[in-house]
Amino acid sequence: MLALILQTTALPFLSVFSASPNLVLVLVLILVIFMSFKKVWWAVVLIGFFMDLFSGLPFGLISLGLVLSSCLIEWLNRSIFSAIKFWVVICLVGAGILTYNLILICLSKLFILFGIEGLAFLYFRGSFFDLLIRMMVEIIYNSLIAIFVFYVVKKIFHQTANA
Repeated sequence: MLALILQTTALPFLSVFSASPNLVLVLVLILVIFMSFKKVWWAVVLIGFFMDLFSGLPFGLISLGLVLSSCLIEWLNRSIFSAIKFWVVICLVGAGILTYNLILICLSKLFILFGIEGLAFLYFRGSFFDLLIRMMVEIIYNSLIAIFVFYVVKKIFHQTANA
């Protein structure tokens, strides 16, 4: 809940090239990596629901993006990587952020095509190059946040495993 409150209030003020950190997405992806989507699917859907309420985008856009990107990261984590290591987590978080943004862009363009714009037009306007720059900045920005979150979550899981 704290991440959701920070995401909707304070983090938009930290934007660089109109890309702001997405703490909620990073936390969801790291949860999926450390646990599994089957164990946290309800939290992903609930978080997506609350993010949809506060986003101003067409309802369901963020929820669907979170669920689909979480499923992809779960699949990549289970089928390709065997251990949870630092570089694996950073790569998976980067792939999850890229997937999430591509899903949001594609679905928002679809909503705009059907005339259900909301704020999707304002959020995803600009040329392809502008969107690409924004996605790259967001991947770098959120990967830096993921480094911090990774160590915090690893410390929590390590302490609960020893208890």
